[in-house]
Amino acid sequence: MLLYRTQLFRANCFKGPNELETLLSWNKVYGPALQRLRSRVIAANDFSGKCDIEDEDILKRTGARREEWANDSFEWFYASEKEKCRLDHDIEPTSCESTVHVLLNGLNYNSERNKSVFIDLVRYEVESEKTYYRGKPAVSKRIAVCPIVPVAPGDFLGTFPGALRYTKQEHMSTSDLLAPVSGLWLDRSKVSGTLSHIKVAEAGEKTNVCLV
Repeated sequence: MLLYRTQLFRANCFKGPNELETLLSWNKVYGPALQRLRSRVIAANDFSGKCDIEDEDILKRTGARREEWANDSFEWFYASEKEKCRLDHDIEPTSCESTVHVLLNGLNYNSERNKSVFIDLVRYEVESEKTYYRGKPAVSKRIAVCPIVPVAPGDFLGTFPGALRYTKQEHMSTSDLLAPVSGLWLDRSKVSGTLSHIKVAEAGEKTNVCLV
């Protein structure tokens, strides 16, 4: 971990005698996330996000298969459904650019609000209140989507990987996402990605992310 150390920084962060131990403890907590950020930056035009699941433990916690991981997968499943949706609804696209272009430059070239590269997968564990193993609570190893920089309303966090569908919503599963118009939804059964692990809000439930 590289730190820019000023006199003020030293006065507030290194008041004790164990500076090295402090730095090592910070590196243990923040080092892996910064390494994954570095991998995303040097991946150039590869926006699949596969660098985030190079760690086998993270991959196992997601429950996904490596070949199905694609943060940049966001296309229509059938061209016929795309055309029917256009005929039935007067929808203005949020952006006319490709998914890769938006992931690189943000929505409508608003790069300052593009926080997609800073969205990370964080490991955490939950003890069961009902299941025990050898007298101790069973531990469930999980994964959470977490920004490593501050985000604000209106920031672009990335794309939900999946295939756009325009058909009867009775074909949807509980993990699929409804769009603002009737009949339009995102099928997330074929691919997975970072934002696949954000909780899907129930109807009428307040949520902090949305489809646009």
